[in-house]
Amino acid sequence: MADLIHTSEGDHGSTGGTYRSYTPTAKRHRPQMNRSLSVTNIKDQHNIMSKSDAFNNLPPLQRFGMARKEVNQIYRNIAKFVNDGSAFLQEFDQHSKNFNISVEEIMLQLKSFANQVAGIQEMLTRDQMKVCFFGRTSNGKSTVVNAMLEDKILPTGMGHTSNCFCSVSGCDGDESYMLTPNDEKLAVTSVKQLASALSQEKLESNALVRVYWPKNRVELLRDDVVLVDSPGIDVTPDLDSWINQHCLDADVFVLVANAESTLMITEKNFFHKVSERLSKPNIFILNNRWDASANEPDIVEEVKKQHLERTIDFLANELQVANKRVALDRVFFVSAKETLTARQKRQRGDPIDGVGFSEGYQARLLEFESFEKKFKECISESAIKTKFEQHAKQGLKIIDCMKDALQQLENNIISKIVQLRDERSTCLKNLAYVKNRLRDEASHFDARLKQLTSSVEKKVAKAMTREINHLAYLVDDFNRPFHSHDLVIQTYKKELLDYIDEGLGRNLMVRCSETVNDGWNKTRNDIIKRIREILPADYHKALALDDTLPEVPISYNLDCHNLCGGFQEDIKFRFTWGWRPLLRSALVLCGNTRFVRVLDENEEFSQRANQDTTVVGSPELPISLATGIAMASSYSSLGIVITAGAIFRMVGWRLFTVGIAVYGGLYGFERLTWTRGAQERTYKKQFVNYATQKLKMMISITSRNCSNQIQNELNGTYHRLINAVTEYKTTLEEQSKELNLRVSKLEEIENTFKVLSNRSIWLQNELLAFIDTYLPHDSD
Repeated sequence: MADLIHTSEGDHGSTGGTYRSYTPTAKRHRPQMNRSLSVTNIKDQHNIMSKSDAFNNLPPLQRFGMARKEVNQIYRNIAKFVNDGSAFLQEFDQHSKNFNISVEEIMLQLKSFANQVAGIQEMLTRDQMKVCFFGRTSNGKSTVVNAMLEDKILPTGMGHTSNCFCSVSGCDGDESYMLTPNDEKLAVTSVKQLASALSQEKLESNALVRVYWPKNRVELLRDDVVLVDSPGIDVTPDLDSWINQHCLDADVFVLVANAESTLMITEKNFFHKVSERLSKPNIFILNNRWDASANEPDIVEEVKKQHLERTIDFLANELQVANKRVALDRVFFVSAKETLTARQKRQRGDPIDGVGFSEGYQARLLEFESFEKKFKECISESAIKTKFEQHAKQGLKIIDCMKDALQQLENNIISKIVQLRDERSTCLKNLAYVKNRLRDEASHFDARLKQLTSSVEKKVAKAMTREINHLAYLVDDFNRPFHSHDLVIQTYKKELLDYIDEGLGRNLMVRCSETVNDGWNKTRNDIIKRIREILPADYHKALALDDTLPEVPISYNLDCHNLCGGFQEDIKFRFTWGWRPLLRSALVLCGNTRFVRVLDENEEFSQRANQDTTVVGSPELPISLATGIAMASSYSSLGIVITAGAIFRMVGWRLFTVGIAVYGGLYGFERLTWTRGAQERTYKKQFVNYATQKLKMMISITSRNCSNQIQNELNGTYHRLINAVTEYKTTLEEQSKELNLRVSKLEEIENTFKVLSNRSIWLQNELLAFIDTYLPHDSD
């Protein structure tokens, strides 16, 4: 490679030739339809912008497929347009004598147009993106193709490898096959025997072997790309026949050069010939086998710079197919062999760890990917232009001729129809008004519904809070036989819960129903008034809009059985002046709240367990006091005896006896007054405290439930009214359709000509839009 630096410029060689200049067609003005289709024009322009955005956002190779699909669809529309025009003229010919108009000549023209369109459609089905690979023998053309296909499809080897042209394209099936120049179908494994120069069997150098490879195995072939490998350009002097047979329809040429040498005269001469036949062919130059540069890292940049200067000069100055900036993006330094090896490893799931690669292979792999990216962008743009531009222009010519012919016939038809148009216009205005009011009513209803439900929630919550605060009065009014027996208490509690459930619901209904129904009726009447403005009078009677609905049956179900079912009463006799109450009072007076809490917890636990339990004091309590409280709580009888003995010694027997008498009298009085009535009052007090806490938790739920009921009722009324409006709207739509049909009947002949004329303009716009979107004009 070091010898390359000293190669003189004279080794390049050059070939003169004439170059064809390409002047883009001037941008045509898009014809406009009549004013009645102005809205359609706006939509069409929007669709054009959408297609252009979608086209630009697609991967490069898929743009060709999109363009081909688009032009195919346009030509299907043109074919249908021509056929429809022919059918109409055949029918019109039966009445043409009444108008003194002859259509025979036009019918002959349409028949010719139909044949032209059919021929173009057939060509469009065969159009593909084509790239041809050229270079000297053993420069690695087949290896480059294999690397791009990510599989070893074409034969490669030392020396003169390919002795004929070999194209690779995709097929839809799972089986790969090939066609020989005689159209003989063979297994793809026979390519080596037919296309390899190493085989004893030989083919002419300009022969073409077509290989069809499953698209699902190679991503590149899914987008209608055909790759054509060629023999070395140094094996035959008959390059003109190669160009005529295989290059004139190529979109991109790839010159695979040997990076270990410079561009040769043979390679330059070939592309000079190509440039003479084609206007500014798209040429990429791959300096293959760049992995050899890893052996001489000291001069690699200098060699690369020399290659770039010479190849850019060749493309920009000699061939004049690109400026220097574009030419710089057309020259790459790659190693096809390394790329193929790496991609085969990736397909097998093997790591690409550098084993078997020369130093710097990552950069060469990225360079190959960069080439593929630029190649895809270039071939897509070029293929769209070369394959579809002429078809688009021919389509415009056909449409122009048909448009002129139809315009002449339309100018001969003078028929003015005004009847029913005013009625149709009025119907459409009413329909638009109804649609707008439907949107307005939906927003208005949502606002009123939100206002009403919020008001109902607040009112119900306020009333329920008040009823809960007066729950004691309601419980006091409950009068049923009471007994401390468990069965009687269970029955008493069940009846009390039923009474509370019914009483609270009744009271809430009394407090809330009037205001809630007032709000409901006002909202409903407002909605009815607004709907009445939309509907005609006959709909009012059919829907009975003037009738007032009964009050809304709001349910205030509190479900007290589940809510207060966990209530547990405590109606055992508790002496007011017992030692526990006295001890608790003394502790409260002393401010020892911690001791009070310990005592209360101990008593509560004792009641639940029905047994005495030792009180476990806080670790912060004095040990002596905590021990005393625990002892007094656990051994009450012993505590009483000890306390009594202490008092007796302090006051004497007389005061002690009087104290005992008074204390016993108090106990006896309380014990005698602990009747069923007292037990019932205690039970109700405990129940009120428990139920109050539970019911307060239900305020938000109950108020929300009531607002939901109002919402459901109002929704039902609103949807019933809206259904009437929708029915009216449907009637207007049906009337509009009926009027359209009647107008169409009266304007059948005239409108048919207008439709055909507008279709011709639409197709013309479609073709111009296709040119604007897919065939951008060359910029200087």
